[in-house]
Amino acid sequence: ESVLRLDEANCRVIHNGIPFDPMLPENGAPISPDRLWSVGTLGNIRPAKDYRTFLRAAAIVKASFPQVRFLVAGSGREEDMRRLEVMKDELGLGEALQFLGFVNDPRRFLVDLDLFVSSSITEGLPLSILEAAGSGRPVVASACNGNREVLEGLPGAVLVPPRDHLGLAQGILSTLTDYPRVSGLARAAAAEVRDRFGLSRMIDGYIHLYHSLTREQA
Repeated sequence: ESVLRLDEANCRVIHNGIPFDPMLPENGAPISPDRLWSVGTLGNIRPAKDYRTFLRAAAIVKASFPQVRFLVAGSGREEDMRRLEVMKDELGLGEALQFLGFVNDPRRFLVDLDLFVSSSITEGLPLSILEAAGSGRPVVASACNGNREVLEGLPGAVLVPPRDHLGLAQGILSTLTDYPRVSGLARAAAAEVRDRFGLSRMIDGYIHLYHSLTREQA
């Protein structure tokens, strides 16, 4: 309102709807002490995503939880990628962290993760978080506006301050060490995400808006 100078009483928010799969995907690999965990993030490689914070958090997690594999899916400018590769080497992440570049099937990538992480400084409506949470995957994310709108109060999700690599690492560790409980909460909460941000909710929102406007004009 302060930016656009619009009267809040005349505004309606209708989120872009996600065409979620009708069925939740199956759970991943069985939980065992020696399993390899997949922790990933997805998005264009650019400053707003703050992958530097993600890498710093990954190094902390790796030190106490070495059986974790970190995956970064997304493409970006060559110089930004080079900086992250240098940082990866400086942090000693080695084979524990992989830059996958562009992925043809982002939904499959998200479903195959044990935990989705977002370190963004700013987000609008975070589609990758919606896909992950709507697929029943636990999420650890920075509490920027868009992420907070989706995840605040959602079981199985952890919000930490933006640019806080220590908080992000703690969120990842706390989720993995209590994974059976947290993943159960996240899977149950998927229905809430699908209801709030599904395609049918968007369509119903527009229909309701059109009907209300035509009634006002009658």
